[in-house]
Amino acid sequence: MMMIRLALAAAALTLTPVAASAAQSDSATPAQNLDCAIWASVVIGNSDDEAVTSGLGMILGYFIGLYEAATGNDIDEAMVARASVITDPELETLDTTCSARMVAYGERLGALGSRMQAMGSEAPAN
Repeated sequence: MMMIRLALAAAALTLTPVAASAAQSDSATPAQNLDCAIWASVVIGNSDDEAVTSGLGMILGYFIGLYEAATGNDIDEAMVARASVITDPELETLDTTCSARMVAYGERLGALGSRMQAMGSEAPAN
């Protein structure tokens, strides 16, 4: 159990460097989650920085999970259809909104990581 807690804490802390002030994403619609998944894909595709692509890969999974949980459908066809018509100005707007959501998620995971680390340091050894 302690190993799981520590693994969760480590995973949560990988997103902490992006933490700043940001908006909450709890009220996002499936369409907004779809757009943010596309935004993350575009940023990943345009980056040569392994840390950026790794971190955004986790965020891509987050947005895909939100979309699929809300709709009950795989994102595949919707993502292809939407990506074929999304415009550069829309992507520029998404850079602001989706990165703010990413930061909020990172802050939340950072706080969770701190809590989990505190619990891990108090747990008895197996």
